[in-house]
Amino acid sequence: MHKLRHTHTVQCLESGMDIIYVSERLGHADINTTLKYYTHISSHIRAINEKRTQEYFKRTIKLLEM
Repeated sequence: MHKLRHTHTVQCLESGMDIIYVSERLGHADINTTLKYYTHISSHIRAINEKRTQEYFKRTIKLLEM
């Protein structure tokens, strides 16, 4: 059962669900528990975050150029 819970949690985070929501869903009293056990950085999560960072900087640059 633990492996299913872990897999489900990692998939929720990889899909972009908010970590606070996921932590509450798991019943963790403290978000640090979720961070400690469920947020090992997979290559998929790393790629998603890199893309989001690039998009953020592109939007910021466009705003500054206005």
